[in-house]
Amino acid sequence: MTHEGYYFNPVIAGFLPDTAAACLDHYQVELLWPVEQSGGEYYLSAQDTERFLTMLPQQKAMDALPGGTDAERCSIQAVFGALGCRMEMTGDVLQVLLSQEGEFLPAEQVKQGILQKKGAQGDYFGTYWHTPMERYAPYRVYLPASYRPEGKNRLLMCLHGGGGSPDTPFHNSQDQVKDYAERDGYILIAPDGSTNNSTYGCAVPPNGMLGARSDAKDPANPENLSEEELRSVQMGELGLDQVLALARRDYAVDEANLYLMGNSMGGMGTLYYASRHPGLFRKISPQGAIPDMQFFDCSGLRQQPTFFVGGDMDSHGVQYLREGCRVLKEHDVPVIYREVSGGTHSLAWVDVLDEIFEFFK
Repeated sequence: MTHEGYYFNPVIAGFLPDTAAACLDHYQVELLWPVEQSGGEYYLSAQDTERFLTMLPQQKAMDALPGGTDAERCSIQAVFGALGCRMEMTGDVLQVLLSQEGEFLPAEQVKQGILQKKGAQGDYFGTYWHTPMERYAPYRVYLPASYRPEGKNRLLMCLHGGGGSPDTPFHNSQDQVKDYAERDGYILIAPDGSTNNSTYGCAVPPNGMLGARSDAKDPANPENLSEEELRSVQMGELGLDQVLALARRDYAVDEANLYLMGNSMGGMGTLYYASRHPGLFRKISPQGAIPDMQFFDCSGLRQQPTFFVGGDMDSHGVQYLREGCRVLKEHDVPVIYREVSGGTHSLAWVDVLDEIFEFFK
């Protein structure tokens, strides 16, 4: 990994001449200017080059950029070569290893990441420019065959757990989330957590976890996180804001049919983000984690239909999930608690996907 504290630390950047896209690992990057080729060198605009350099720890690399307008070109080989990055040219594909841990990929695999089409049925692996973090962040979209760009389509946002990525809900469910999205006609979008353990903006620790202080000056910050730590946590929420905005921009979304779900850290984020936006989501399904209800303000969830999933084999302790849901009900949150027999922390929700999507209906 190149940066401590981020979830997305790409290993490989790939470039193809005459395209307005590149890739970071298997995620497509929309470039501000197309890649140019001249005399065996590949060129990016200065602004695109600067953005790619944010993925590296050597900020002194910025000194290698020429001055001038955003359209001024920079040789990829010269800039990244000066940083000691390994490069490989296979046919017309240039790969740059951003991490010493990386290995070059087959050229066709890199091309596939660069040339995928946004808006086509099936999977799309994209990135966006996370404005406050000033670096790329990934997201993944699945469009069902029923998607109609001229119509209104239901949108389901799915949040991964701690240590995961936008691919985690797909991997953990063995792509069953796609099967249900296909069956019921959902645009499925999975964002990144932005920073390690951001909990998508929730600074209240999970119910049952040590750390919260009863003498906290701010109930919204019971662990007395520093200003810098709070900013890192807030990046997750700001990332969700941007991903939701790009979904509304790029796809025909039915604003009356927005749904939110997530497991573990994503379950915490589901409750937190929905509470911050009362009425935004038609229904939500948090799973596997719940905030410490001594501190969590759930007033924004009082009209929010909620289907909470926990497993009785949850490694963090199912009693905390039961207790948290009991408190939610006491505060008039319309929550259904579904406990899965034999369900584990990471996979209980997969066992009842049929029930989750039936609830969403």
